[in-house]
Amino acid sequence: MQITLSAEALWNMLQSLSPDNKRWLGEKLIEAACEEEDVPGQMTVAEAKEWLAASEHRFEQGECVTEEEMDKFFETVRIHFFWHTSQDPDSLPQNIREE
Repeated sequence: MQITLSAEALWNMLQSLSPDNKRWLGEKLIEAACEEEDVPGQMTVAEAKEWLAASEHRFEQGECVTEEEMDKFFETVRIHFFWHTSQDPDSLPQNIREE
């Protein structure tokens, strides 16, 4: 059986719950939302150690980026981020506007 409710009808139904049931439901909703989120940058300790070992190996093999190259990369990312998120290109500082 499938039921369709408007957000307002659902809200009204939830308002009839006891405070304990509201708290329980809230905790369950937060728990479910956290499980559904794909949070970038989170890893287990084992994954972090594996990533670090691989990074150290690449460094030992001569695979590295200079500070200047990294600065240029981050400047490019910053330009594109502001360019794509700004609604008004003229609001960007002159030194990062794309030609």
